Amino acid sequence: MFKSYGVYTHRNMIDTNVLVLKSYRLHDGRYRIKIRWLLKNGMDIGLQETITISRPQVKNWREVSSF
Repeated sequence: MFKSYGVYTHRNMIDTNVLVLKSYRLHDGRYRIKIRWLLKNGMDIGLQETITISRPQVKNWREVSSF
């Protein structure tokens, strides 16, 4: 679902997107992704972290663009 170097947003994110650096699907259906935070206008915030997305939350994410 989450492609490397794809830009994604969650339905509750108002002014930010995330750039996926690495994505792993876990055996139980969750995703662990290493991300970099961006503003909607493309400006890099400079924060990088690893998050885990549960199966029910996957449907709330959508791809904005990919490089």
